[in-house]
Amino acid sequence: MGMAETKKALRAAARERRAAAAAAAPAAGEQLAGRIGALGLPRPKIVSAYIAMRDEIDPMPLARRLAENGAEIALPALVDGIMEFRRYAPGN
Repeated sequence: MGMAETKKALRAAARERRAAAAAAAPAAGEQLAGRIGALGLPRPKIVSAYIAMRDEIDPMPLARRLAENGAEIALPALVDGIMEFRRYAPGN
């Protein structure tokens, strides 16, 4: 099997695992947001997040919780083929 075929197979397997995880724990994003305080992490000033697609865990509950505690949220955007991060205000 060549490199391209190997990568294709690995991506397919990862999609299947992600779909199974999403089906097993559909509220994972909310659960993560609820546990963030228990981790004892320092309060971040800026946090990068993303908009979940398909079966990806949704980081927005966590982003909202962090924003409520003063963090700025940044989302990636492609501008002329270059990724940059833009400020995001949850709820707007």
